[in-house]
Amino acid sequence: LKSRSQDLPEYYHDAAQFYWYNVDSFIQNNGDMSGKISPIILPRFYVQDIDTVDDWRKAEIMFEVVKKFSFVKIW
Repeated sequence: LKSRSQDLPEYYHDAAQFYWYNVDSFIQNNGDMSGKISPIILPRFYVQDIDTVDDWRKAEIMFEVVKKFSFVKIW
């Protein structure tokens, strides 16, 4: 409560977008992929949690802004 958010350690969470697996390895390890997973960390301006209409509008604005800069690649 007494800390500013920018002073807290940065945490990452699973956005549950996609996973790539070697199917044979996945089956051989009974689905245990611990220690074999690497994150792809996206810049904040590439992501927006959409729960409301306002979130959707913000995502549209972010997309348009990012699209204008040639040095930023949009997948």
